[in-house]
Amino acid sequence: EEGVVGRALISAQKQYVPDVARESNYVMAHSAVRSELAVPLKRGNRVLGVLNVESDQIDAFDADDVLLAESIADAVALAMDNARLYQTIADERSRLDAVINSNRDGVILIGMDQRILVINTPALQLLRMAGHPEAWLGRHIVEALRPLRAYAPIVVQTTLAEMRRINRGDEPPGEGEYELPPNTIHWLNLPVMAGPGSLGRLLVLHDVTKERRLERMRD
Repeated sequence: EEGVVGRALISAQKQYVPDVARESNYVMAHSAVRSELAVPLKRGNRVLGVLNVESDQIDAFDADDVLLAESIADAVALAMDNARLYQTIADERSRLDAVINSNRDGVILIGMDQRILVINTPALQLLRMAGHPEAWLGRHIVEALRPLRAYAPIVVQTTLAEMRRINRGDEPPGEGEYELPPNTIHWLNLPVMAGPGSLGRLLVLHDVTKERRLERMRD
């Protein structure tokens, strides 16, 4: 809260001191400084910092210099805010990835363009998709279905039917089971909303092979 910089930070207003020797609360950082310009870095009502410009000349900054400093301050504040937002998103994505990857169920998030946004290892294993989850990001869901045509055509038919249903605007959740030998898979197709619009569909695959075997044994 001290000095010219502190005053700019607290007041959220630019501070220009033509002669620091005449400024009562000036905090000297360098003996050669004669004039100082402090411009707050603002984003909305928040002050992220202060752009401080100093000169060894008295009254060194004219109106053009002040406008230039304010323009630079706006650009720096925007960059700082974007960096903070990016870090927040990255942190949230890391937490989401940790939850998804620790889940024993298969999880696939499919965008409205039918491309894979998120997929975990259990989903690859259940659907017998080769490679690592990262290799499938951005690829069309049809690419994941092609290898299944030979040994699990019902999975392909069911998934394509769900895609056609959603394309018709029928967006309620879907649910069912299919055989993907030697496993029985319970699937759940859920809409994922982002504000008023739809982000895509979340496909959850749960291996119920043991449960169905126990049921048959009981019967």
